[in-house]
Amino acid sequence: MLYNIFRNWNDPKTAIYTYVFWTIIVIMFGFYFNIFTKEFIRIGPAKKGEKPVMFMGQEIKTNKEICAIMLYSFINQLISNYNGSIVSPWRTNIIQDPKTDMINMSKKSLIYLTNLDNIFGWFNYIINLAMILTMEMQFIIPKIFASVIIENISNLRYIADKKFA
Repeated sequence: MLYNIFRNWNDPKTAIYTYVFWTIIVIMFGFYFNIFTKEFIRIGPAKKGEKPVMFMGQEIKTNKEICAIMLYSFINQLISNYNGSIVSPWRTNIIQDPKTDMINMSKKSLIYLTNLDNIFGWFNYIINLAMILTMEMQFIIPKIFASVIIENISNLRYIADKKFA
């Protein structure tokens, strides 16, 4: 396997399969060494005797609150991934590409937009970090689903006119 990794170093399949394999090993060790507690994989508010569900310093006690956070998690990830799938290529292929000599907006607008993306990206990052640090898989799963949805939409749009082997 190691030989194949080095032989196919620049192949996306090799990189992704290696990443998946490694992540599965880490998860298996996590379960084996009880790193993932029952609270980590629970759904709903804490039951009697369990560690309380905390989000941004607040104890979450009801299913309604759990559902609201899960819905927020899903919608926020949809919007974040949508923004990233548009803004990152724009920044790389238009703003930072030395071959691009014309940008279809004023310099002031460009600076304003990139600053908005940066500033609100930080706020979003802080909230996302708080969500991840809850160590509640029930808040992370909606983010995963939303991420897969937007990535597929974005990739399908990029490859719509391409031919495949």
